[in-house]
Amino acid sequence: MLRILILTDSFLPSLGGVERHTYTLSRYLSKLSHEVHIVTSPSKNPVLDFQLDNDLETLYKIKVFRVLPTATRLPIYSTAKYLFYCYNLVKYINRHENNYDIIHYHGTHQLFLRFVKNKKPIITSIHGIFPACILQSLKPCEKLSTAKCVLCDLRNNPEHIFFLPATTFYYSFYYRFMRESLRSVNKVICVSEYVKKYIEKHLNLSNSNLVTIHNFIDIEEINQTLSSMIDFDIRMHLNIANDAKIITYFGRLSFEKGVDLLVKAFAKIHEKVGGNVYLLIGGHGPQKAQLESMTKTIRNIIFTGYVPRKIQLAIMAQSNVFVHPARYPDACPTTILEAMALGLPIIASKVGGIPELVAEGKSGILINPNNVHELSDAMLELLSSNEERIRDISLFNKRVAHRFDIEYIGDKIVQIYKKAL
Repeated sequence: MLRILILTDSFLPSLGGVERHTYTLSRYLSKLSHEVHIVTSPSKNPVLDFQLDNDLETLYKIKVFRVLPTATRLPIYSTAKYLFYCYNLVKYINRHENNYDIIHYHGTHQLFLRFVKNKKPIITSIHGIFPACILQSLKPCEKLSTAKCVLCDLRNNPEHIFFLPATTFYYSFYYRFMRESLRSVNKVICVSEYVKKYIEKHLNLSNSNLVTIHNFIDIEEINQTLSSMIDFDIRMHLNIANDAKIITYFGRLSFEKGVDLLVKAFAKIHEKVGGNVYLLIGGHGPQKAQLESMTKTIRNIIFTGYVPRKIQLAIMAQSNVFVHPARYPDACPTTILEAMALGLPIIASKVGGIPELVAEGKSGILINPNNVHELSDAMLELLSSNEERIRDISLFNKRVAHRFDIEYIGDKIVQIYKKAL
């Protein structure tokens, strides 16, 4: 039995791929009789925090400690808070390392890991290109440099011109520190080949220190959750005709996810198909108000907001198509894997790690990002496909999804733990 510390920037009930990833991993490790502690930050809902943490300890003997600082997006101050978080992360590890055999960090605050004093193995999972592109540019640079980062920062935040010396200094040491910190840990797990190649190229890391282990899902948990919702009918609940087609998106409502493109594309097909097709958009984010404003003149678009996981899975299972129209190179979207496990045809952007999950023609349709015309054509094509094609796509996606089941991928992570020891 191993004593495992999972450190993560945020955790359920906060919504996101990393939150679901660490939850699924911790339950898997607990089922193998490992002792698991999760250290994270509080969510915005302390009542849900208490309920979830209590359930995890009661059902799986997983202890959750919400002692890390919360994130912020305030300009300039967010940089100071980022550094403070990195410092606190190392401070926590140095203080508690004797209590654990393995320390596994999930997040973006690896900057000071080179200063960890303990000899216990440290694994870090990278869920995006943040370590090698702190500003998460929509068009990543071919070659990183301090000057490029400063210019990119000023384009996004013109008010930072008043802090130019400080930002220049920050970017000059950031990549050097990040490179050395990732070299100092035992293993860097990348959630897709796209992330691995990007980190390897831009931070000049040794290939031996990097390994690709894709995101995963818990198919047993998905099936058990759906079995409790067998009497739930989304069409009846939303007064949608039984023969109507439903297109679904679940995720963050933000510019990089391209949900505004989905709304524009749906408006185009709605004109052609008529009132027998609906678009359900689930999630929260900074673009929500803009999206709601865009849809005032478009019929049959429904925003579900936050819904419990069992409702989300039931909605997806009763949909006809799942769409993930990302502008930004998404690393390895868990929602796509869940949709595939439910047998849904997928329409997704041909960026980041998405082509590693979605096989063109077999899983659905891959489109170029920022292309409303391609997106609308893809939706029309799948909505008008015959039953045989939809059945073939469904069976193919269910088979592929099993390759991303935690029961298969989880053992790869455990083997990394054992080798590190």
